[in-house]
Amino acid sequence: MTIERVKSILSPPSRPTDVPKNDDWQEIEARMGTLLPSDYKEFVNNYGTGRIANFLWIFNPFSRNENLNLETQLDRQRDVFADLESFGEVLPYKLFPKDGGIFPFAMTDNGDVLFWRTCGNPDQWSLVVNDARSPEWQEFALPFGEFLFELLSGRLVCVVFPRSFPGESLKFDTL
Repeated sequence: MTIERVKSILSPPSRPTDVPKNDDWQEIEARMGTLLPSDYKEFVNNYGTGRIANFLWIFNPFSRNENLNLETQLDRQRDVFADLESFGEVLPYKLFPKDGGIFPFAMTDNGDVLFWRTCGNPDQWSLVVNDARSPEWQEFALPFGEFLFELLSGRLVCVVFPRSFPGESLKFDTL
């Protein structure tokens, strides 16, 4: 699915920030050791860096803000997972680059983290959401663009998110 359906309910900014130039995606994917979902790349190309509905931040590998940079957040989640495991917490998933490991791609204002489950073709990666305040995980057998459309249109409910999300004022704010 292309990001066109998402654009039909969430207008992209007229001047997105931190968008790639030319073959920047190839360089990022080579550094990360994996292809990324094409609908995610299309989203970043159209929206750049910013926040959806005052709540959801999609990481962007081109963002100059380290809190929103995809590569930096992958490194941070590695540290988080290592810390949790050192305290004896048993995590239901391994982190990328482990086979089938999860890969962080977004975060909420509440600290919830959204991950891709890296099994098979990146365009078919499913999603996993982790509640920041509990060991609760919710899985969605949907690729990025479809998940985002279903979530923002109100057709899909993520129990980790507040009931008020996405709300009536659905917009994308650039940084």
